[in-house]
Amino acid sequence: AAPPALSVAGFLHRRTLSRKQAVQLAKERLALVPTNRMHILGGGALGTLWAAHCPAATLLLREGTTALQASRLRLRVHRLRAGEAAGPVDEALEACVRLEPSSGSATTPIGTLVIATKAYGAAAALEGVRSRLQSDAVVVLLCNGALSLADSLQLPAGGALLVATTTHGAWLHPPRQEGLREVQHAGRGTTWVGPLLPLRAGGGGGGGGG
Repeated sequence: AAPPALSVAGFLHRRTLSRKQAVQLAKERLALVPTNRMHILGGGALGTLWAAHCPAATLLLREGTTALQASRLRLRVHRLRAGEAAGPVDEALEACVRLEPSSGSATTPIGTLVIATKAYGAAAALEGVRSRLQSDAVVVLLCNGALSLADSLQLPAGGALLVATTTHGAWLHPPRQEGLREVQHAGRGTTWVGPLLPLRAGGGGGGGGG
């Protein structure tokens, strides 16, 4: 399985490369991302949605979260599709993912990290696991306001930063069963992932990546 509707894009970062160059650069960076072997930081709606589509991933939750009393967590994604006369039909996707605390005792090295926290908490969340990042780690920033946050994040010298934006809609269900986290996939869309593009030497506007 893979994150829902994953596509590539080159994101505007002041002035950019041409669209063709942006997409090529994004494809090269995405080749570094093993989507079935990643750590997902943040157990909100989007983090849960990604984790359910990447069951080999490890979900990183805040220290003290009740779910961390177990080493694994069942995830259930609810999706409604048009039914017959009886009305919409609930299609459920289930997965079971590994859990680790986002700070403290966990020491497992992180090669690919998806940050799915609120924007205001992204820098602090990354700081909690930064010592675990491998020297060539790939960090995917999946939160609103990612472009304004990117310059302030400190990655290993050989690391790569990708920015993601999504049109998927999701919300968490209230807890109904211990050991189970449920998310409603309320709106299907596309997730674009790509690198921030450097300034073009000498100025001049380039075409923006889509």
